[in-house]
Amino acid sequence: MQKNQLAKYIGLDKSVIDTNQTEMRDFIKQTKQNRDYFKEQNCLKKKLLTDSVKSDKKYVDKYFWDGIIKKNRKNTLSVPVSDSIPETITNKVNSAINKIAKKFPIIKEQVSNIKYGELDNAYGLCSFNTGNSINEITLLKSLFSDEDTLIKILHHDFETKKSYETDSIESLVAHELGHALHSILALKRTGLKYGKRMNSFEAIAFGNERNKIIQEIYCLYFTDENYEEILDECERQLGKMARNPDEMIAQAFGNYYYGTKKQPLSEVIVKYFRKELK
Repeated sequence: MQKNQLAKYIGLDKSVIDTNQTEMRDFIKQTKQNRDYFKEQNCLKKKLLTDSVKSDKKYVDKYFWDGIIKKNRKNTLSVPVSDSIPETITNKVNSAINKIAKKFPIIKEQVSNIKYGELDNAYGLCSFNTGNSINEITLLKSLFSDEDTLIKILHHDFETKKSYETDSIESLVAHELGHALHSILALKRTGLKYGKRMNSFEAIAFGNERNKIIQEIYCLYFTDENYEEILDECERQLGKMARNPDEMIAQAFGNYYYGTKKQPLSEVIVKYFRKELK
């Protein structure tokens, strides 16, 4: 059941990755080539360079938030000061943004807004929709107003195996930026512009590319494992949240930058994004 659910989630037949793994093992045994070479030969990426249809042209100005994007190009991406949020917390949030931006400067161009706000059942949220093609991050205002409580929650999440071990609230910021970078890489792969409304064909291509990124990560890190074993290992390293493929990527960023112990899967995922977003 888990195999079927995961395959359905990432838009693949459940046999695809198992087949790729078998081919990978045979290829390596026969040629003694490294895995990067195999991936290049067998996981070819297709770019969709579809121009917007004329009927979409009228939406470009509406959804292309030129002012926000220009602001971000000045390297001013930060969460604003709030009367209800202690300055020490805001400083930590902005420190996390700047730390990740050192290796991924593109977030200052392709994350349009980071703010405190109200959310349902989430510590933070990175929203991206094809109607405007922008990344916006919201951090739960009520939670970020009390650092001691937030740290206790992070400890509880580790104890209940929901997440990895950390003492840093900054890990939640890194987590949401990981979600943003997943979308940013998918945009790059499909040749689409940030801030420009997608037509229906572009939206499909974008979604497919997000799924391919997940598949490439699985093929890069795992070899002989079946789906259930992949899920179990993701959970062991990054918590139960990482059984969801999208959350696996976000969890990897949070763990890599602010986890008490940096996990091997996190290192592979962050290195992968650094290479692909050069």
